[in-house]
Amino acid sequence: MDFCCYWGKAALEAPPGPRWHLLPYHSLDVAAVGITLLARHDRLRGTLETLLGIDAATLRSWMGFFLSVHDLGKFGHTFQNQRPEVVEQLGGEHSSIPYTVRHDSGGWSIWQTHARDRVIAAAPLPSAAARLCDVWARCATGHHGNLLQTRWGPFVSARRRSSLPVEFRPRWSGSTAPFGS
Repeated sequence: MDFCCYWGKAALEAPPGPRWHLLPYHSLDVAAVGITLLARHDRLRGTLETLLGIDAATLRSWMGFFLSVHDLGKFGHTFQNQRPEVVEQLGGEHSSIPYTVRHDSGGWSIWQTHARDRVIAAAPLPSAAARLCDVWARCATGHHGNLLQTRWGPFVSARRRSSLPVEFRPRWSGSTAPFGS
């Protein structure tokens, strides 16, 4: 999978320079800013460490991870095709399926169906913190302040896994990329 075929931010009018900010770079920028803010707020950091039962390094890693996946839903081809000219310039895939599932809700769905179990299994976290991974993922993917769309019913359940709705399948939805095999 070529992560550089996905845009995270795209200008409507042509500014000087690139008209888009690649999704992987946007995600890493947000994580870097969040980690920096956390480092500068001792009280918040200390409270989170205590509540989660983790040390500062683990908190920084997990905060960075969840901030980096805040726009996971933007990997969906229906989101990408809101700007077909950018998709074409980046060598992405065109989709005729309309963008009806917001990227925040799509990100939550991708978390539930493709990432959650793998991330938790690979994470050296105390059980209390591991139980909060869904809360962290909901906060990260629901960062626009809107309730996540859950019209799929059991689709979003942690106990019942199913395929992503057709209108929100990223190109890699048939495999486990980018979360390992």
